[in-house]
Amino acid sequence: MSQREVKPLPPLKRRWAGRDGQRLAREVVLCLLTGTKLDGLGVGQHGGRTDLRGLWLASARGLPGPRLAGGLEGVPAAAGVTWSGLDLSGATFRLDLEAAVVVNSLFDRVGWQGWRVSRSALQDCSFAGADLRDASFDHGNTGLPGDAAAQEPTSYLRCSFARTRTGPYASWGQAHFNNCEFDSTKFTSPHWFRGAELTDCTFRGQFRDVIFGLPNPGDQQAPRISGVDVRDATFEDLTLMIHRGTGLIRAGNGNP
Repeated sequence: MSQREVKPLPPLKRRWAGRDGQRLAREVVLCLLTGTKLDGLGVGQHGGRTDLRGLWLASARGLPGPRLAGGLEGVPAAAGVTWSGLDLSGATFRLDLEAAVVVNSLFDRVGWQGWRVSRSALQDCSFAGADLRDASFDHGNTGLPGDAAAQEPTSYLRCSFARTRTGPYASWGQAHFNNCEFDSTKFTSPHWFRGAELTDCTFRGQFRDVIFGLPNPGDQQAPRISGVDVRDATFEDLTLMIHRGTGLIRAGNGNP
């Protein structure tokens, strides 16, 4: 390819290109940040959800919303909003979440490295194939032994993390995962959930070294690890530390 040739944008990103496309993208991002309805923007529907696939925006300059500590400079957070029925598959413009509610939304294949989620609730969402390297899934809570929760933990209910890439610096804090699926999730090894709680979650596929629970919770309550089904998963090493709840469901030997 010569220096003058420009690689064409993928189809899902083309509508956000050019002056008109970037104007539309900025209007969409403003609505997402402020919780304003997207009606009237003409973005259409895909699979019964608002079609925001491939969303990108060249500049975050002037956008409202707090910037969460530890995040990329200039990345805004949607604070106190409710998102429902969105399809953000393939989006590359990252939006952090602060005290937000997100329901029935797709984040498949998003490129949101360093994503920050604080005091939020996500329900029936999919992150299949998403690049969430070094994301903070419960920003503001460390999940380290002896560290009590500094704020209300983020919760994930019936969310799918199929082939989601998390990276070596992913932080789970004290997030609550309930009825979530981890199907061939791309953890680094060793991968330690630390103080995160997992209830009735399912693991499928191949994993390397995965650790649940804490070695010594100190004065804090041990995290709940209960009904976590690993019968369809293989691990090079699987460690269950101090926890509350029934622990892991393994093939042939019940709940260890």
